[in-house]
Amino acid sequence: MKTQLEIEPRFPLFGGWQTTFTVGYGLPLEDFVFYSERKRFLNITFGSPLEEILIEKLIVKVVLPEGSKDIEVSAPFPTQQQQEVKYSHLDIVGRPVVVLEKPDVIPEHNLYFQVCRQIHFW
Repeated sequence: MKTQLEIEPRFPLFGGWQTTFTVGYGLPLEDFVFYSERKRFLNITFGSPLEEILIEKLIVKVVLPEGSKDIEVSAPFPTQQQQEVKYSHLDIVGRPVVVLEKPDVIPEHNLYFQVCRQIHFW
């Protein structure tokens, strides 16, 4: 599977102008979620799909299913980690969102990180 993103600025960028933009997308889970002993693991790369680019501040958000608990995050380098709650249609308690933030991201930071959660049976 391959995704191609073509970016064209609205105005020409001259003389070191900077721009800020957000790229958001969904992915098919069967390629990135794995199961093991009552746990589910999301294993995906951190960083940008754009090659040879320096990112001043990268924020990666992972939205988990509603009611997810015992969430663990493992990254190959230090990141600031937070949790938020996102409410969508028909949510009662909201969906936990893992937020990873890292300044000065370079192509060498495009390594795998994991988000793990316990599977609770009622």
